[in-house]
Amino acid sequence: MSTTKKINQGAVTSLADTDLVMACDTSGTYRPIPITKLMDLIRSGIRTGARNYARGSASITYTAPNTGSNADNYSYYNISVGKVKSGDIFYVGADDISILAGSPSQFTVIMLNSHNNTISDYMKMTLQDRHCFVKAYADDDNASIAIYAGVAGSTRGNKITFSKLMVAKSNIKVDWQLAPEDVASLSGG
Repeated sequence: MSTTKKINQGAVTSLADTDLVMACDTSGTYRPIPITKLMDLIRSGIRTGARNYARGSASITYTAPNTGSNADNYSYYNISVGKVKSGDIFYVGADDISILAGSPSQFTVIMLNSHNNTISDYMKMTLQDRHCFVKAYADDDNASIAIYAGVAGSTRGNKITFSKLMVAKSNIKVDWQLAPEDVASLSGG
């Protein structure tokens, strides 16, 4: 027979598939449900897109200019993600980041709207943690993800290579895959 565990009355370190937990349904009523049902509901809330927006993502090398202009310090690689709605979340990650010039150890990642205005918080990837999530806080018909060649404000002359860069509409980490356009070009389409 299954039992209802009262999580708020102490630490629960494990639950069996037959255990019941209290959950609130859409009418606001708390009911005991099997933990397996709760996990199914949680998983159904996970959103992941199957598409990599980064074209040529097996290996992308980007060099920030070194002209002496202040704009050199705000140089980024831009990846179009198309139409977004406020609240959309994108996963950005790379299997490896190689430094070919300069010495950046962190990389600013933001979402831009079609007018190049920022529509997300400033996120960062590092050489050790090459993954982040970017959440749109405004709708836009032609948004993009900008990955700076270092920290925004300090990119001049940096040259970096992203290996297996993945940019996907997802609120969980997703494995790298080719962009559909890359698959089509490989197959002659």
